[in-house]
Amino acid sequence: MAKDAARAGQGALTLTREALDGTLDPTSDDAVKRATEFAMLTSPTSAGAVAARGGVTAARAIAPHVAEAEALGVPLSAGQRLADPALLSREDAMMGGAMGDSAQRVAQDFRTGQRQAITDAAATIEGNAGRGQVALERNQDAGQVVMDRVQDVAQTARNDYRGRYDTAFAQEGALDPAVFTGRGSAAAIAPADAYASPISRRITDALVSAPEPHIIDPVLTPAAHRALGTLDNIDNLRLGSIGQPGAGDTVAGINLRGVDQARRQLAAHARAAAGNPADQRAMRGVIDQFDNQIQTAMENGMFSGSDEALTALRDARQAYASYRRTFTQQGGRDDVGRVMDEIISRDATPEQIANRLYGGAKVGQNATSVRVADRLRDVLGPESPEWAAIRQGAWQRVLGPMEQGPQRAAARIGEFLNGDGRSLAQRLFTDDERGNMQSLANVIRATASRAGTANASQSGNRLASLMRKSLTAIGASLGAASTHSLVGSGIGALVGRSAEGLGGAYNAAQARQLFAGQVPVTIGGRLQQVSRPVVTAGQRRMAPIVRQYIPVEDQSAQ
Repeated sequence: MAKDAARAGQGALTLTREALDGTLDPTSDDAVKRATEFAMLTSPTSAGAVAARGGVTAARAIAPHVAEAEALGVPLSAGQRLADPALLSREDAMMGGAMGDSAQRVAQDFRTGQRQAITDAAATIEGNAGRGQVALERNQDAGQVVMDRVQDVAQTARNDYRGRYDTAFAQEGALDPAVFTGRGSAAAIAPADAYASPISRRITDALVSAPEPHIIDPVLTPAAHRALGTLDNIDNLRLGSIGQPGAGDTVAGINLRGVDQARRQLAAHARAAAGNPADQRAMRGVIDQFDNQIQTAMENGMFSGSDEALTALRDARQAYASYRRTFTQQGGRDDVGRVMDEIISRDATPEQIANRLYGGAKVGQNATSVRVADRLRDVLGPESPEWAAIRQGAWQRVLGPMEQGPQRAAARIGEFLNGDGRSLAQRLFTDDERGNMQSLANVIRATASRAGTANASQSGNRLASLMRKSLTAIGASLGAASTHSLVGSGIGALVGRSAEGLGGAYNAAQARQLFAGQVPVTIGGRLQQVSRPVVTAGQRRMAPIVRQYIPVEDQSAQ
């Protein structure tokens, strides 16, 4: 870094001295070339210095990210378009002020516009994710949107199955009392009889022998424990306000109103289990087994009544089973059911629900997120505003704060589309939408600084800028030293200022080209593209650029 800057400064001093002592014609092509290139102090990286001295003119195939940037409306510099280290180094030097204030303004204006274009492209993807149905302030808001709607849908489902049970239990007919009481002494004669034991015993045995056993405990599952006591009352047909048999009464049958009353008593215990997940699961098991016992009895000839009653009861049971499968936890390993339970019971905050939806540090990294997405898509509907909110919140979380740096944003998008988040990305977004996200990631990477092309600390760029501004003062000092007069000092300052001004204008022109996506050629390179005409005029040579204004005939005559 220091060597490049020192060489440039030494070259400027030599140029100034030669101009002052008359050994170099200031208007010659060599003087113009040396003045502009010495005045153009570049980034201290070697690639940048080579690019500044020699120019880059080689054409390259257009990279895919260029077309993607154009589709997204994101401008690219020449270095970014070609991924050329030399051009990128030169652009970094301009951005850091090493090549003059004018070039720096051009570079910084470009960077501001480019960042805004990337932000706009990301916002377009976000808007498409929300389908114009939602506009979340933050991704956590998706948790609140989902909670509100799922609770409404769950309440509708509850009302539905309860209404179906009401319809079923309003039918005419009666169950054999043995369905509740058991056959008593007949058990010794027919031990294989399904109704040898009372309903409380049959339900308890079924709970213990289930694939996911329910162990009823007075401490851990107090509501379920009390429900077993209620079943003992049902065994004796004590059904509360609807009546129970008196001493010596013979019960001919239990009508469906009595069955409904028994079930309502169990449901009351279930409501009392709120806040205790283990107790809730145990109570659901008790109610499920109660319903199973009643339906089995009706199917096995233990019911005298209309077929409509059995059909209505089946419909009610199916509606209840569907509700349970959708909104409640089915066993300890049902992670999706646990999330749905949290939503229904309001045991989690919107922020916590958003974390369940998207996972932890990486969106979609947790497999539970994918399964929760599948469940919510079925519950909410793939065209619903709530599903759109989940999509938009996912994109907001994937993109993250852009101020953290473009490389990190691109990495998060890549991980979501192609890494651990891939399954969730495929659940939430179409092929075209994921393609646009990938294009944005590619463009963001193309705009990020590459290793070896940027002066991260900007110390080299600042030093180069400082040396550039010192050229005029150095020239003035040399002029004064060579002539020992104020006139010499003025001449030196003039030459130094001229070199600085010429280089600054040249660099600004290059900056406009580079940040418009065009590959510039140095003045030295242009001078080499034309032959040197020599026009004698009092032993002085005119600069080559004059050639374009001199008729060919006149030039040949010379």
